[in-house]
Amino acid sequence: MSSSLVTHTEQARDMFRSTIEMYMDSLPDTWKQNIANNNRTQMVFENRSRLSFQVAGTRKNTKLGKGQALTFLHATEVSEFGDAEGMASLEASLAEQKP
Repeated sequence: MSSSLVTHTEQARDMFRSTIEMYMDSLPDTWKQNIANNNRTQMVFENRSRLSFQVAGTRKNTKLGKGQALTFLHATEVSEFGDAEGMASLEASLAEQKP
């Protein structure tokens, strides 16, 4: 499963990332997934699921979501995103139907 968290600033991305890490730490062991790779741009789990962290920015960003084939998306402060073309690119990366 490929997913993405998109924020308007790097500061917001970092705050959401730490919140997700706190949630994960508090999960019961039976619900936890081990993390195979965790860096600035993504969190990859051993079950091959991926959560990417994107910053839309407040300026033009037409490549937002390109090539990601997202199963789901959480976008915050969308009204602050730089341009409508970037949002259209992000929406185009979403799966049209789930398996």
